[in-house]
Amino acid sequence: MEMISKNRGAIGMLVILVLGFFLYNSFFSSDDIVLEQNPAQAAAAAELIKMSKDLESVNFKQDLFVSPGYRLLTDFSTPIPPEPSGRSNPFDLIGRE
Repeated sequence: MEMISKNRGAIGMLVILVLGFFLYNSFFSSDDIVLEQNPAQAAAAAELIKMSKDLESVNFKQDLFVSPGYRLLTDFSTPIPPEPSGRSNPFDLIGRE
């Protein structure tokens, strides 16, 4: 409490500066953001939007998963054996476990 009473002027000035900053940004800043874009970027963006719309329309036929060809597929994956985990606290000093 003693620190606040000693630094009352500095704290008051800080509050006024922060309040002034927020008021300035809310009243005098413009919401219009102008981005420069070259034609190659515009074409790439249009192509990306078109590809996104094409992918949204894709649906999978569920009868694929019951077909004999799908049933004959073999899983060749190998299981990953469990490994010991790292340190209990990775941010602790090295050498202290």
